[in-house]
Amino acid sequence: MSITDTTADTRTINDLVKATGLPGNTDISLLLPEGLTVRAHNCMKRDDIHTLDQLAEHDNLTLTDIRNFGAVCLDNVRTVLSRQASRYALILKAAPPWHQEIVHLAGVLSNGYDQDLINRVLGELTDTAPGYLLCVWELRDASVYCGDSRIYLDADVEGGLCDVSADLWMWLSQNPLTPGIPTSPGDPATWKGTRAEFGLDDLPVDDDLHNFARNDC
Repeated sequence: MSITDTTADTRTINDLVKATGLPGNTDISLLLPEGLTVRAHNCMKRDDIHTLDQLAEHDNLTLTDIRNFGAVCLDNVRTVLSRQASRYALILKAAPPWHQEIVHLAGVLSNGYDQDLINRVLGELTDTAPGYLLCVWELRDASVYCGDSRIYLDADVEGGLCDVSADLWMWLSQNPLTPGIPTSPGDPATWKGTRAEFGLDDLPVDDDLHNFARNDC
């Protein structure tokens, strides 16, 4: 099926949402530039459907039951989701094996993150990256990492840290529908950015995984 041929797509709304490869917390307003009509958007918003996760809870019948939604809006929503699913399928088809292993992480940090999410995400990336990825927080307070944070790559055996590349950070921290966001994090060999002005020895506390802090309160 091509990107524009969606008439034969009989998948459920839930399956279509999953097939888009977009984070579940994606606001449906981001689908407007992709072809979602204002009418369909407003009808769903009035029915408290604000994200793709919430949309996935519905089927054709419950959507058409929404006031003023109807078959035309249903067809519009299905078409937009199907087009995005086709684009995602093309990305997967063209992606090298290492990218296919982490493609589900696109935009995973776009709605904020905590130490548990950091450990899961950076753990997966470290299995792919030429080095160890870690998050440096401003402080650890009562075993909770908080404050300003930034992702770094421990790229050598001497504890020297480097910023991660812009492509990797944008790919992780921005929704894939955001204009200008790369469809790939870039080759792991390019993830090493400029050298940081501090090293691991300057960070007094860590959780033995991927979270480090400048201060322990």
